Amino acid sequence: MTLWAIRSTGLPSSGFMVFVSIDPRNSSTLYTGGNGVFKSTDGGASWTQANGGITIANVSGVAIDPFDSNHLLTSSTTPTYESKDGGSSWTPLSSAQGGVLVFDPVIAGRIYDSTFNDVNVSADGGKTWASLKNGLPRTHGNILAVARDGATLYSGGSTGGVWTYSFGRRRAVVH
Repeated sequence: MTLWAIRSTGLPSSGFMVFVSIDPRNSSTLYTGGNGVFKSTDGGASWTQANGGITIANVSGVAIDPFDSNHLLTSSTTPTYESKDGGSSWTPLSSAQGGVLVFDPVIAGRIYDSTFNDVNVSADGGKTWASLKNGLPRTHGNILAVARDGATLYSGGSTGGVWTYSFGRRRAVVH
């Protein structure tokens, strides 16, 4: 009995996929990529390009806003791109530092950005950013996750293990 099945219809045969992101509101909607971004709305059975406006060669991830599934951010080296229409079109999010981006699961409009030696937070959807670096060593910023209750942020990378940042209070999960 085979447990794994290839789901590559519509993906480039020479494509090197480096991420898969699942829409938290609709598990049939997926994003993958590496050399560009591809979207599936049928659980991965087929894929279409979702690159409109992206001019960089490599995308290392797509973050999906848990409050608005059409709001997406790319993780990559600069520039970071933003889509407000489910990946149909993208524009540079010039204020982001570039790196790994994640949306806060509890507070709408809050985004975290992990770079090579800093973690930043935006409370206004990415327009402005503040550093959360105090006490964080250089980590190479390729790990970033926020707990489901929004109370703890995890960061790390190739030179520093995993570090946690506690917001000091539990926040209720809102969906």
